[in-house]
Amino acid sequence: MAVLFVTALPLVRQRHFNLFYFTHLLSILMVLIICLHASTMFYCTSPGLAMWILDWGMRLYELRRELPGSIKALSRGCITLRLPRARLTGCSCRSPLAHFYIHHAGSSVRELHPFTTITHLATENAGTDPSDDDFPIQFLFRKQGKLTTDPELDEVTTPKSLLRRILRSRSQRITSLQWTAKLADLAEQPSPNASLSFGIWSSNAGREHTPAARSDSIKISLRLEGPYFYPADPYRYDTVICMVAGTGISGALAIVSAFTYHSSATEQVVPASGTTYQSSRSRQPRHWRRCIVIWSVKECEEIAVPITFSCEGLEMRKFLTGGGRDRVDLRRELEEAAQHTEKTEVTEKEKRIWVYISGPRAFIAAGKDACKAVQRKRKNLDFYAASWDP
Repeated sequence: MAVLFVTALPLVRQRHFNLFYFTHLLSILMVLIICLHASTMFYCTSPGLAMWILDWGMRLYELRRELPGSIKALSRGCITLRLPRARLTGCSCRSPLAHFYIHHAGSSVRELHPFTTITHLATENAGTDPSDDDFPIQFLFRKQGKLTTDPELDEVTTPKSLLRRILRSRSQRITSLQWTAKLADLAEQPSPNASLSFGIWSSNAGREHTPAARSDSIKISLRLEGPYFYPADPYRYDTVICMVAGTGISGALAIVSAFTYHSSATEQVVPASGTTYQSSRSRQPRHWRRCIVIWSVKECEEIAVPITFSCEGLEMRKFLTGGGRDRVDLRRELEEAAQHTEKTEVTEKEKRIWVYISGPRAFIAAGKDACKAVQRKRKNLDFYAASWDP
């Protein structure tokens, strides 16, 4: 039990996840041995074991079906899948924040990785032809380090390659073992039909053009577990501010998609096919008036966002960092947005602000500090920091 406790500590779990994972798998064998040694122990552990078996049974049921999809190199990577509409049967959640666990057998047989979708599921479901059994969803991911790896370090075919694998550096071991690195390598495979596409961000107020990216894609098959929703309700606020860094923009893009749908003059949605379908969702009161995205991204990690939005009340700011550039002053940006909200001609009750924070740990910590500082002056601000770690 002491070993399980130590390996479950955040410091150990985050840096040595495989040690944490396999140690806890061995605990199953330990429980079985204890039950054989003391039969009464079985009655004490059976409720927990039954719940564990039920949980894994439900997960495996969702993972049973392979979903066809494609992966595209958008500076780092983008996955597009067709989600079965049955996954949303009985789901009334309109939250734009949803994540899935993705399994790719070609990268790892045992690993499931959580990814926040950039698609607002409720909007896409309502805007897709009802006769279709599925609809498209998208994920962004980023490969750490260099965009290419040495295949000789990952394949052991000769004694020389075995020696090179043993003597490889720590950074080379990490790169070759990364799940997202293997997916990114698929997207980076050269294609004779490759073409170039450009990002959606305009060059003004400190923002710059996104570099060109190949628009061709590679066909893959993945398994999905989910969706799992965070019960966010941005519709109750006058202003929603997304402070994100890197691929933390995934949740922000889903929020922006919900905002454009909410702000549309009519209840019509135009999916990628170009055909317009009438939505059956009742019109919600127009409380949500502004949506601001503040995106901080290192120049070397810039991602070409695969979709574009344009509507009244939407403001998107991108700040390139690294290379000697200053970091984004999150508190100043937040106070500026809050001051603009105070000037709007709405009641004090409606002048509420919700802040969504996502990105690396240091960015999330800075975002929390900025929100807490503004909260001391304005009590009408709520915030949520998205993190996979507790």
